[in-house]
Amino acid sequence: MLDHITLTDFRNHRRTALAGARSINLLVGENGAGKTNVLEGLSLLAPGRGLRRAALPEMAAEGSGAGFTVSARLIHPAGEPVQLGTGTSPDQPGRRLVQVNGAGSTAAQLGEWLALAWLTPAMDRLFA
Repeated sequence: MLDHITLTDFRNHRRTALAGARSINLLVGENGAGKTNVLEGLSLLAPGRGLRRAALPEMAAEGSGAGFTVSARLIHPAGEPVQLGTGTSPDQPGRRLVQVNGAGSTAAQLGEWLALAWLTPAMDRLFA
């Protein structure tokens, strides 16, 4: 179960931490507040290219001069919490880095811990 989310220099989030995320089921805010960016950040914690399929260098906050990080703590029912993280470094902004519990990992291995499914208006033809 997703418990804590942190976005650092990701899109319009310089440093955002959402504690107690397991009780969140709705994000509310003004247009441009970063609601979709939170979802995009979460999507990077699963295998694949993310919700928007954007290039990694485009995800770093404008003017940050650095890479970005997205991390989450999962409460695992059978044991200790699991810490997932992904992002880029300033010296290699096009290379995705992944960690599980602080150890280097691969994006494919994220699927062992977190699975995500998306249904957008374009996919369900709600607004078509």
